[in-house]
Amino acid sequence: MFDKALEICPSVDGWCGKGNVLQTKGLVDSAEMAYKMAVEHNPDHDRPYYDLGRLYYYGVGDLEEAERMARRGIEVRPDRDRSYELLKEVLCYGRGRFQEAEELIRGFVDRYPYNFDAYDHLYDYLQYDKGDLWSARLRVAEDAVARNPDRVWPYLMLASAYADKTGGEAKYEKAVEAVQKALEMRPKSGRVLHGAGAIYAYLGDSEKAHHYYRCAMEASPGNPNILAYMAHLFIGEAHFDSAATVAATLIRQAPGMGYSYNLMGTALTHLMRTDEFLTIMQDAADRYGQDDPWFYVWLGDAWRLSGKFREAADSYSRVLDLKKFGSKVNLDMVQESLRGLGITQWLSGDTDGALASFSEAASTETEGSFTLYEMMVIPLMKYLGRIDEIEVKLNDLRKDGLIDSWIYHAIYYYPSLRQFDGTLRAVEQALDNDEVTFKPWLVMRTAAWYRQKGDFAKAKRILREVEPSVKDNYQEWIDHEWANIEAIRGSLELAIQFARKAYKEVDYSQRNKPISLLSRLYYASGRTRDALDVLAKANGFQGNIDAFYQKAQMALVTQSSDADEELSRAHLLAMRGSRGSDWDWGLGRAHIYAALTSAHIGDEERARSEIEYAIKLEPERADIAYHVAAVYSLLGNTSSALQWLEKSVERGHQELWWARVDPDLDSLRELPRFQEIMSDWDARMRALVD
Repeated sequence: MFDKALEICPSVDGWCGKGNVLQTKGLVDSAEMAYKMAVEHNPDHDRPYYDLGRLYYYGVGDLEEAERMARRGIEVRPDRDRSYELLKEVLCYGRGRFQEAEELIRGFVDRYPYNFDAYDHLYDYLQYDKGDLWSARLRVAEDAVARNPDRVWPYLMLASAYADKTGGEAKYEKAVEAVQKALEMRPKSGRVLHGAGAIYAYLGDSEKAHHYYRCAMEASPGNPNILAYMAHLFIGEAHFDSAATVAATLIRQAPGMGYSYNLMGTALTHLMRTDEFLTIMQDAADRYGQDDPWFYVWLGDAWRLSGKFREAADSYSRVLDLKKFGSKVNLDMVQESLRGLGITQWLSGDTDGALASFSEAASTETEGSFTLYEMMVIPLMKYLGRIDEIEVKLNDLRKDGLIDSWIYHAIYYYPSLRQFDGTLRAVEQALDNDEVTFKPWLVMRTAAWYRQKGDFAKAKRILREVEPSVKDNYQEWIDHEWANIEAIRGSLELAIQFARKAYKEVDYSQRNKPISLLSRLYYASGRTRDALDVLAKANGFQGNIDAFYQKAQMALVTQSSDADEELSRAHLLAMRGSRGSDWDWGLGRAHIYAALTSAHIGDEERARSEIEYAIKLEPERADIAYHVAAVYSLLGNTSSALQWLEKSVERGHQELWWARVDPDLDSLRELPRFQEIMSDWDARMRALVD
């Protein structure tokens, strides 16, 4: 097709299009020849240099030629962003020349201060490559407004920065002021109305968000980006049927837009229509996978969600195979494919294969990043009992400049060995290191460790000392700690006050702990409706498993008709991929939730199997012991349930007050041994507080 078209009308786009097709087929040499023909046709066009650079960087691994092509692309079109982005990737990830990359992007901004893409790339660099997060976003937005006071987009950028909660509580008034300024300048612009809707969605004002999205659709009918944001908003509100309807419209109007399938998948997962999601993703992957390998990643997710692990592994492996042939596979696709493959291997029982996949994914991380090691590799090493290897890995990462060794020794190595004193020594050394940027966070973690050890006086003294000096984005941790302490003391109303503060300071759809604690406190106080209201808002975009399970528990207690559906949804989300990859509460928690939901729906064999996994993963955790007791209680094995409840007390479980109202323990409540265990726990807590 391309050959015929090029004979009739040779063009840069034609030759580059042919090169892209050849590249996806693994014909690297032929693709290179096509791109060079594009250069010969028009040496002053930047696209062939950009495509050649990508071929050399991703397909061949020739960093020198990739850099040369990117620089040539900038020379011929210095005002276009794509060659800057490619050169930044080569400098950062290929050569480790971060300072040079930053100077490149800042130079782009200085030369073209009116170019939105320049600021966008600077923000991306500072946030993702340098890890500067919210403060970088605000600085870049303020600079854009100062240089372009008569343009609309800088004010939307500024409003978005103020609305972002990454740096603490959203600056609501400043965000609204900025977005209203943009609306005054362009009141009928679809782009501005769309931006206003997004800002109000960030701020949690759903009514205004929907209003401006509707206005944006009237101004720009059929705009796929607006539809995507509307679907996202519906998901955040737990209106999954509406989200699926909007996503279906989006797929019809923009069938090649990958994000639309991601939205549809999220909605259908929550609606438990996994077979429908699989059918849609299979069709999308067949149609668009060669041009956009993300479809193979999402197809792998769909297969895994359906329990078809061999098919899931094949789909993830296809992305990795395409990478070998120089296809359009970027670093994010590789990481997500390896992550998905690792989770699939884990679910299939291949723990060594899972560790290898997770380790390979983590090895692709950029300088200054530790997330994949933190989420996958080290927890799995703990499960496999390779404690000594953890310390070796942490030391290697320290030498490579990826981590501050004392912080991660404190958090991962010593707690794994139950060496509390070693943990505190490591923290003290981290606090003595002037280069450590997370000192307030470490201080608060130290307070939590003292609470867990039982030294309440020391924990409270640390909190009082650190609270006046912490930045906004640490206040949640402090309030959460105070809520825990007051809950253990039995002061539920005071605990609720602290928990509500912590809950307000975070994005509720993304964080388990404030939601979990606040809902449980409401429930323990007899305020079931308030508890359910909190949990209803936690059905957010990422899927809060903890919140779903608690919602299911409370639905059972209130004899709600939704109880079975909530349990099934919690079970499905637990199986979606939390094993081996959870950030907040460890590997064992996903298994224990799967065990609890299995017990509730009468699947005793599965419940016992999941218990075994949870205990192997985290054999000493007090909360795991508590949940094992709950599973045995649900299965009618009161003797084993009481034994595990006693173990949770012995291991220092500090939230056993929940046992007095937990519906999972109803079979134990009237037993004399249950009353003795609770009396023992009360005595321990009084001693700690006194």
